[in-house]
Amino acid sequence: MTGQRKWWLIAALAAMLCACNSPDAPITEPTATKSTSGAVPTNELVGRGMVLQKQGGAPMLCLGPVAASLPPQCGGPVIRNWDWSEAGHFASAGGVMWGAYEMTGMLADGEFTQTRRPVPSTDASPPEAGPTTVPPGNGKELQLLLLQRELTSLRGQPILMSGAENGYLVIDVVYDDGSLQRELDSKYGPRIILIRSALKPLGGSPAS
Repeated sequence: MTGQRKWWLIAALAAMLCACNSPDAPITEPTATKSTSGAVPTNELVGRGMVLQKQGGAPMLCLGPVAASLPPQCGGPVIRNWDWSEAGHFASAGGVMWGAYEMTGMLADGEFTQTRRPVPSTDASPPEAGPTTVPPGNGKELQLLLLQRELTSLRGQPILMSGAENGYLVIDVVYDDGSLQRELDSKYGPRIILIRSALKPLGGSPAS
């Protein structure tokens, strides 16, 4: 694990622990039990991250780095049908509300729509699924660092985090159905770039 990735995990955990133990950041439990699910869509995605909402702003699903501050700071897709009273288990401080959840829903036009009730989590960071699960990459250190500087977004999708690891430039994005990985393999060669998708199809993994 690179130093950058360690910081991500430590920052996410520190933000949650700080919130949970601060007298200015009370944990609020659910006050409602309704479900957001109706007709079950076929393109549901699932992922884990921090939901954060600033006073007067829309709630966001943070799937990347979380700054270790009180309140924490992060960014991500807007959630259009979020209900804090239904979600429960959130903290608040400085006009900001936040909590860590496993989320299920649909992603369209950079916005996330819930299809099932969120499940509270003790960890705001996405699950690790790094290059240790695949053969070592073919990339050289200098090549990967140059690619990291070159690639600042992919198809207009922001990069959550990137770093050289095990012969790959590992790039975390909000969602890839497998087509982005194939596109980069075709352009830069196989086993050079490894895309990790924070959101995955419910009940399966993106096609490779």
